[in-house]
Amino acid sequence: MTIATETSSGDVFNARDLAPDQVASSFLAPPIFEGLLSKVNNILEGPRGSGKTTLLRMLTPEAFSLFRESTPGKDIAFIGVFVPADVRWAKQLTVRTDRLSDPVAKDALLHAVFSVALNLALVETIQSCAVLHARFGDAHPALFFPLDRKAEAQIVEALSYVWSLDVPLKSFNGIRLALRKRQHELSAAAVQLAQGRPLLEVQAEREYISSTWLDNLVTAVESVNDVLSRPDQIWAILLDELEIVPPALLQTIVNALRSTSNKLRFKLALSPTGSDLIPHDQPGSSSHFEDYRPIRLWYERKNDARDFASRLFASSLSKMLGELITDADLTQTLGSSWARSSDEDEQDDVEASAPDTAQFQRLRAGAFQSLYENDESFKQLLDEKRIDPINPADRDGSPEGTLVRKITQLALHRAQELKSYTFAAGARKRGGARNLHAYTGFPNLIDLTEGNPRWVITLAELLVAEHRSTGLEFAAQSVQSNAVRDFVQQMVAKLTVYPTKFSFPGRRWTPYDFVKALGTSISSQLFDGPFKTDPRMSFVIDQAAIDQFGDYIRIAIDLGALVIMRRGGVAPLASPESAQTLVGSRVRLTYRLAPEFRLPLLYLKERSLSSALRAGELLPESDIRGDSSQHVLKESAENKNLPIQGRLL
Repeated sequence: MTIATETSSGDVFNARDLAPDQVASSFLAPPIFEGLLSKVNNILEGPRGSGKTTLLRMLTPEAFSLFRESTPGKDIAFIGVFVPADVRWAKQLTVRTDRLSDPVAKDALLHAVFSVALNLALVETIQSCAVLHARFGDAHPALFFPLDRKAEAQIVEALSYVWSLDVPLKSFNGIRLALRKRQHELSAAAVQLAQGRPLLEVQAEREYISSTWLDNLVTAVESVNDVLSRPDQIWAILLDELEIVPPALLQTIVNALRSTSNKLRFKLALSPTGSDLIPHDQPGSSSHFEDYRPIRLWYERKNDARDFASRLFASSLSKMLGELITDADLTQTLGSSWARSSDEDEQDDVEASAPDTAQFQRLRAGAFQSLYENDESFKQLLDEKRIDPINPADRDGSPEGTLVRKITQLALHRAQELKSYTFAAGARKRGGARNLHAYTGFPNLIDLTEGNPRWVITLAELLVAEHRSTGLEFAAQSVQSNAVRDFVQQMVAKLTVYPTKFSFPGRRWTPYDFVKALGTSISSQLFDGPFKTDPRMSFVIDQAAIDQFGDYIRIAIDLGALVIMRRGGVAPLASPESAQTLVGSRVRLTYRLAPEFRLPLLYLKERSLSSALRAGELLPESDIRGDSSQHVLKESAENKNLPIQGRLL
């Protein structure tokens, strides 16, 4: 969502440390942005790079006002207070509490440390709203307010009282200094508690350790509203990356969604699996029906992502090249993809099927004829269905036409991959470098990004770099193929080096090994056996897979390598170290990895994750246990003749 003109490729860009004007000047609003401006609580779910931090930053008064200068629209209903819960912040909490054996003392210290972080963010926001009133106050009177020296002193005095702070100089700088001093005091208190000093003694010296962060926050905003004579002013706490917050503290944050002051709202950001930290099955727990609105920042279907990704891609190219390129120009700029894929639930939709171009009809006829001559299983299928390989029907008005459109992508990829297939000798593969032609042009090039803003920007950067280094047009096959190759390899490299836990004693795999087993389980269906009209290209997470590879599943989802197919629903919500509630969820490999395993941009039918992992020999059959094994064993019988690839053991 944020476009940086000086970012470096490699998916390293993050909006957390950018100034508000940098975030706002290059922000492209996704479809869900307007919904975030309302007064309801929200939980944003999305993998890395999906724009969670950018969206939260855009809800702050300065960034939002800057954005509205160039893009008019709905006003915001609250003053946003951004609290970046990054790794450094989480480590500070851990360092201060790790040595505490008393859970009550640990809980009290967590509240105190978190409260200081919130208080600092609140003071920063109040000062910013006052300083920027002259610039934005007329356009957004609900977000900005004038403060003279007397009013500033009144706010500082009120906050000092409710937070039990000694602030000699009644100014925003003075209260910030006092809060930073308190951070040092809390470190000393943590040492004392770790050495066995009773909590009551520490609290007697530092009364503020007895307060909860929520009490401190509620009294603070109500006191500020009194000084401002704005009794109905709403403040929204914008909390980023909550999955790294200690679970005991996170639970109190989640509980605040259910019942708190009507002057407070919460906009929380979590990874797709981090959201299972929010229990829905406990008495008094938050409900997405009543207490918050979940917002998903990933896309199950590529058509859902294509509009936003196209606009962001075009905008990125424009900024990098210094010339205007619109999303309507992308077909001409990038060229047209030689084949376009329909998602599973669109394949039977006649209205969604656009007429094929003459060029594509020739391409399909060539692939069908080649396979008919060299692939016994494909010939058998066409003969049985009475389909002419030289002139296959391509409209959905007949069963033959519907089948042809359904299998076209599979046939095109199989024709590129195989020299021949016979029932007696199996498949003979083609050699040489991989042909990335299937992933270039518009819209396939865009679809590889999954609508992930950081991925869109990265691919645009790679394409521009290749264009400049070769001097060739963007539509050149070599320019796009090299950009796609680098784009895929960046993802492979990240999955290869990302740290994981041991899955079995003495054996450890990388997340790439894990997704490779899934990728090869698909490619083996496509290329190693008879032609299949319904290969299983998506996965249902079963208990056996969770038992052995729960950590890998979580990592793959959080990094975007696996996409949860949960259209219209909310995330499964267990403990921070468990992926148990993912059982039964359907996932697919990201399209970004499709070129790595020579897969079409499809997901089609499903199979159990355990069955797929066994096909890559990542999960031995002897490890399948429990009720979920019945479905797995049934699939095993169906697929027992498939060749084994991706050997890891």
